[in-house]
Amino acid sequence: MNMSWEPSSTGHAVYIVDQSGEAGRLESVVAWAPETGDALVVDNKQGRLIPARDAYSNFHSVQSTYGAVVSTIQAPDGWRLLWSQRDGTFTATPLLAWLITSCGSHIPFAQGEDGEGPQAWHLDFLTACAPDQDPTKMVNPLTSENFTGQRHIE
Repeated sequence: MNMSWEPSSTGHAVYIVDQSGEAGRLESVVAWAPETGDALVVDNKQGRLIPARDAYSNFHSVQSTYGAVVSTIQAPDGWRLLWSQRDGTFTATPLLAWLITSCGSHIPFAQGEDGEGPQAWHLDFLTACAPDQDPTKMVNPLTSENFTGQRHIE
């Protein structure tokens, strides 16, 4: 479950599942409805804010994104984000920056494993790797075993 989202000023995101009920994507909560407390998201077609549960038929829940992003630190050269694969290998992409939240959490900002544009990523099944670290000595969070090799580096 490698999910990305646009950093949110509210510190929350809407969790949307795909048609089969599997992990889907996150959309930023941009505000809260003052009367109802509903999480509001942008309706790009109508150009207004609407309740998240009305915006997505596959709405699941509202989740914390570890606080609002308050700062960014550029990642030093050589840092990578490792995308775990079920066969024990990994794909590596350059880590561009760390987003720092109001709660003190750090969130990686990097290209996706398929080359999609830079985004913030949850670290649930990803591993940040320093230039001097050997990924084959690190644990693949999907298998709980050491990585067995590398697919490619972009």
